Amino acid sequence: MLSTHAFITGIGNLRTLLTRPDKPFYDGLGWWALSWSQPIQWICVILLFIAIYQIAARKFSGWWLALVSVTSLVAIDVPMQIIRLTMTESTAWDYSYGLPMIIGLFFVLLHPKFKAALVHEEERCCKEKK
Repeated sequence: MLSTHAFITGIGNLRTLLTRPDKPFYDGLGWWALSWSQPIQWICVILLFIAIYQIAARKFSGWWLALVSVTSLVAIDVPMQIIRLTMTESTAWDYSYGLPMIIGLFFVLLHPKFKAALVHEEERCCKEKK
């Protein structure tokens, strides 16, 4: 679900960037932040997509990919929503729609019992022995 949200938000960002009136220049912080948001959204889609398969295989790398992706989405979506509501005429809350999923995924990834269930037992035991 979070991958879908990030993908759709990235498409909206790209559409807005391609149709801005002052291109190739950026007119203010809002446009500059939007230009960063689009590639970060799509990179997070790719990371989340890979993380799904890695977590299904009980790989520790899947846990890290998901954590990096969710953290990146928070780092770009929250400021982008604030900039959009305070510096533009927009009243849309579309960057905040993914926050419940982000909070839920943070809880699942960082809670010790969930983390233990997501990561293979042997992989953790081998790392503790070293």
